[in-house]
Amino acid sequence: MARPGNGEPHGNQEFSGSHPEFCQLIRDSPEKRHMADYDPLSRFARHEVLTAIDLAEDMIRELQAFNIKDKRAFSVWITMKNRAN
Repeated sequence: MARPGNGEPHGNQEFSGSHPEFCQLIRDSPEKRHMADYDPLSRFARHEVLTAIDLAEDMIRELQAFNIKDKRAFSVWITMKNRAN
């Protein structure tokens, strides 16, 4: 599997394969936010919210630590529609 940063193409699978935990957090975050914004029956415990905030801050720090090629690959990965779904 190609890894961003080695000069090979940066498709969805390549990027998510090189940063799986980060990518999973990115995928989960919008779903939780959507529930909080639009589902009036959703309830979140304080500790859940604080944990989600901590995770978001960790994601930002991790993204900031990516090398430039990984940042570019991430930009493509996050903006392209996953055709497998």
